[in-house]
Amino acid sequence: NSPDFPVPVLEHLTECQSTNSSSVLFWFGSNGYPRKGVVIGCNTSPRGLACDSAGSIFVVGDFQNFAQFIETPTAVPPALGPGGTLVMKIDSAATLRWAFRYGGSTYDVFYSVGVHENSVYAAGRAFSTDVPLMNPFQPMHAGGTTDLLIAKFDVCEQSLGITPRGPLKLCPGDSVLADGGEGWQRYLWSTGDTTRFLTIRTAGRYRVYATDSAGCTGVGQLDVEMLPKLVAALRLPALEAAPGDRV
Repeated sequence: NSPDFPVPVLEHLTECQSTNSSSVLFWFGSNGYPRKGVVIGCNTSPRGLACDSAGSIFVVGDFQNFAQFIETPTAVPPALGPGGTLVMKIDSAATLRWAFRYGGSTYDVFYSVGVHENSVYAAGRAFSTDVPLMNPFQPMHAGGTTDLLIAKFDVCEQSLGITPRGPLKLCPGDSVLADGGEGWQRYLWSTGDTTRFLTIRTAGRYRVYATDSAGCTGVGQLDVEMLPKLVAALRLPALEAAPGDRV
């Protein structure tokens, strides 16, 4: 809840209201002090973490308010309830690479996660009786009991480059068109737009997440600067003129 963490928070993946608590991941240096952090959501509780050799972090846990989901078609059921579990990847630069939800119509959560090559393994418990599983069995709980849930996700990542259709340093009133690239089925910009093209009129860092028809994800970003407004000052030398003279 504190707004004054003594560490630079590089990314706010979800903006929270003052009445909500945020979950923050920190990177610590060899001296034991935090070097950077990333806010990952409002009322979102990380339960398990894993790292790969490239320094990326994989997170599983609960979610209630996390907007930037890059949902793979095989992982997200149409009957997803309000208590689904969160699976996400953040790279070593604190950039969200992908995130998706998983679960049935009530409440399911992963507590641990592991990574091997392009596969993510997660384990937790299931309350729902309609969890999307590869086997014919479903949780059959009664009296508040739960069942063990183990899942493997094969996440495919592709490179994505944003193409600016114009200069990235804008004068006041100007704009630039950003192209998220062709060949993707779904787009999600950091502004909330879901189209391939984005018209940018203000300075800032803009990021696009995309998913293709096979469920592969890509992320790209673009930095736009705003040039200062120029004000022309006209200076004239001191002159003396008699009435009726022209200057």
